[in-house]
Amino acid sequence: FENNANFIATMCHELMENPDVQQRLYEEVLEVRDELGGKPLSYEAVMKMKYMDLVTSETLRKWNLAGFTDRLCSKDYDLTDDDGNIIFKFKASDYVWFPIVGLHYDDKYFEDPESFKPERFSDENKDNIKPFTYL
Repeated sequence: FENNANFIATMCHELMENPDVQQRLYEEVLEVRDELGGKPLSYEAVMKMKYMDLVTSETLRKWNLAGFTDRLCSKDYDLTDDDGNIIFKFKASDYVWFPIVGLHYDDKYFEDPESFKPERFSDENKDNIKPFTYL
């Protein structure tokens, strides 16, 4: 429950801080409401809300609720640099910790990471996100 409440609070904060985003999302909500014609909100209707998805993804990027995640190595693995030099040797059963916030706020992966830009997750821009940097 707490994670959902924090997510909703941070999304509301961003909508307040970014009235242009708020207006565009509001217009999408009105459009879906009109299409429903008085029927209750359905899963299918929510799935058509493309801008809501962008705002949700950007909120989770900027305000990730988990500072890190971990993984358990299933086999030995040598991490190498571009020249093939071994940087680190992982052993099976080692835990690897990934700093989610560090990735999401690194300008090598997200241009202007401090800014709230839902469009970075649009169909036109999502290929600019390097794989495995949005967790």
